[in-house]
Order: sequence, then C-alpha cells, then structure tokens
Amino acid sequence: MRRTLRGALLVGVFAFSLPEPAHAVNWLMLQGTEPGNAPLARFYGDVTADYQYTDDTRVPTGPWLDQKAVYNQIGPRLASSSQLTLRKIRVGVRGALPDPRFNYRVMALAGDNDVTRIDSEDRMRLLDASLTANVIPHARFRLGMFKYPGAEEGLQFNAPGPYVNLSNMGSQLLQERFYDNDGGNPLDANIPGASSTFRDMGVMLFDSFRTDAWEHSYAAMLGNGRGISTGGGSPGQDIHLYWSSEYIFSGKGMQQEGLKLFAWLQDGERTIKAGNLQSEQDFNRSRLGAGGAYRQGNLRATVELVKAEGMIPNSTDSGGVPGALSNAGNQVSSYNLLPEEDGCGWYIDLGYQVLPGWWFDVRYDRLDRGTELSSNERRFTTLTLGTHYYFNPKTRLMFNYEIRKNEAPSLADNAAPNILLESYDDRVSVQLFRMF
Repeated sequence: MRRTLRGALLVGVFAFSLPEPAHAVNWLMLQGTEPGNAPLARFYGDVTADYQYTDDTRVPTGPWLDQKAVYNQIGPRLASSSQLTLRKIRVGVRGALPDPRFNYRVMALAGDNDVTRIDSEDRMRLLDASLTANVIPHARFRLGMFKYPGAEEGLQFNAPGPYVNLSNMGSQLLQERFYDNDGGNPLDANIPGASSTFRDMGVMLFDSFRTDAWEHSYAAMLGNGRGISTGGGSPGQDIHLYWSSEYIFSGKGMQQEGLKLFAWLQDGERTIKAGNLQSEQDFNRSRLGAGGAYRQGNLRATVELVKAEGMIPNSTDSGGVPGALSNAGNQVSSYNLLPEEDGCGWYIDLGYQVLPGWWFDVRYDRLDRGTELSSNERRFTTLTLGTHYYFNPKTRLMFNYEIRKNEAPSLADNAAPNILLESYDDRVSVQLFRMF
C-alpha cells in the first residue's frame, strides 16, 4: 500500500489534468447523425496511452497460493502489476452522402486492449460501420455495427469519460465478454473473445424531438447479441429499448448543458457449455438501467443504476491468472460465469472545474454480484479520486487513484473468498489522450 501511495503522489505531480464534454450530451444523435451541411468525408481519430500500477499482492490462499493475482495485474495482458500500454489507436471517417438524408460512420481500432493486440493476429478490428437513413419523419434507421442504446457510461464518446477504468458495474455487468463455457472444465482457461465495446450488429430505429426546452430521444434496436464479432454464442437477437428526456440549459452537441433522465433495457440469450457435463445450453441475459446526468457551468454529476439477470461474471478460480497451472499441477485457472445468477450495481460521479480545462473528479461505485444465492454474493466497492487537464482542445492528461474494498457479506471473515477479496490492491492510473 505504501508503494501505491508513493506512486500516486509522484504521478499526481504530472496530472494537472477539447473542453470537457458535457455529460448531458445526446449520444444517440451525436453518434448516429450528421448536420445538414456535413461534408462527404470527415476523417477523425485519437490515440490513448496509459500507465497503471498496483502493489502486486499475490494470491493469499488456495491452489494458486503466492502466484500472481489476476485482480492485481494490468489488463489486457495480465502479465504485470505495472504496465505502460498503448491502449487505443482509433481512426475513422464519417459524413453525409450526396443525398443528405443518408449519413455513414466507419471506425477501426488498434492497440493493446480487449479487442486488439499490437503483436498478434488481431492488430486491427472494425468498431463502427453504419449507415443512417432519415427518410421517415421521426423515425431514423441506423444499420450496421455501432454502439447500442444503453448505459451512459458505455455510450460516451471515449468511455468511460473522465476515468481510466470502467466502474465495477460497467466492467462486470455491461462490458460483455463472450465465453465458450461457464468455467467448469478444469483444463480450459475459458479465455473470452473480443469484448463487445458496448457495440452490436443490427438495426436501430431512433430519433429526437423538442418540446420547448425539453429534448426527448428514443431508440429501439434488434442486434445479433455477438458484439463486434460475426461468431458468438447468441441463438437469437438482442432487444434494446431506450428513452431519455433532457431539460436543456444551453449549448449543443458535445457542449450541451442540461439535466438528462434516461432508462434502457437489453434482453437476449447466450449459448455456452455449462454444468458437470459441459453440454451446450441457452441462458437468458437481461440488463435494465436508469439514471440521470447533469452538467452546467463548472459542475457535473451522473448517477446510474443497473439490474442484471443471467450470465454474471464470476472472476477466476481462486484468483489465479487465467491459464496459470495450480501449485499441484492438476488444473488451470479459468474465467467463470454464473449463467443463472443475478446482480445489481450503481455509481455516482461528480466533477468540478477548478480552472479552465482543469477538473477534479470523484466516483463511488458498488456492485453486488451473485445475489440470488447468499453463498455466491460478492460485493465490490471502489472510490476513484481523479483529476484531468486539457492542455488544448485535443489533448487531455488524466490521473486516477482507485481505493478498492470488497467482501463476501454472507461468509465468515476468515472464509477463503473474503481472504481473496481483501487482497485487492489500490490502483494508480495515468492516461494521455490525443485527438487528431
């Protein structure tokens, strides 16, 4: 812990962290439409690099005793507790076709993240490829691969906004990873494919309309339920429903200020191998969320709540790094799922601009995972203290310090799950973001 605190102080000196994007932005319209005078092609992109650090506390109990703990390693490689990473390189083009009722968006991703690797086969992947048609009044159609209508944390332009890492809720309940099985095979690490990046392939009906100072938006989408991959374990389509109502104070686009209330639903099924026989089975995956976002002047605030049913992530075997052989040499650590469990999570995010371009940030988030059976329940809480500074409209430096406290509330303090949960280190993160 002392090493982590020293690291936080050192990097904090350099973290006097685009003008801040307002958190009451209408992301549906901003990402899915173009203004009437839009050019045929407008190129854009950004680069994200970060350094993250923990104390590298090892697994304190169980078959992987004294080995590296997965929760204290830095993703996506999970090979070190301190890592400098070229996280994202995104390049895209968007614009309006000669018939301005039609607009498009295409974007590709490279870097070391949950989708691509710099030194592997997946060096670059397509993230966005969509066409929007505005031919029916109040009913725009968007077809292709794009961010589905849902949680504010995932819809943001550069999720998760002014923080380096997603909340526990966003990381475990919302950012979907596609597994082959529930982790029941002791010789299979169950490494997932590319994460969803809050995207899916499908068709969306959406639009926005004004009534005095209020702006109302809706969306209904049918998606493949496979994220950005053409394969995957979805036997049918996912249904997405979304509504938001925002009282607008001023501004527009990324600089819109207001009070936004929103609610959304995602429902579908996933096919995985499960149970003692590891037979293929279909399980429901449902997510329901609601919240509010406020931004005016120097103050912003966001609160969001999510209820999840089915396909709940359940960490790895005894905290080992996936693929690591146990000390006895008779099993490998694997990712696990609770396909018929439930969970719920929420966060509160507050930000205050102390000087032009310089913000202080604080986020408290909590996740209750495996809530149907008391012995399965795990509670994750994180307090993130941060600051970010815009050197110019296209360059941002960000610093986060995450205080992580977890427990299995229905189990004894000396039970193995609680011993593991107490060994989560605090995490320090510094990130540089540059648009071009």
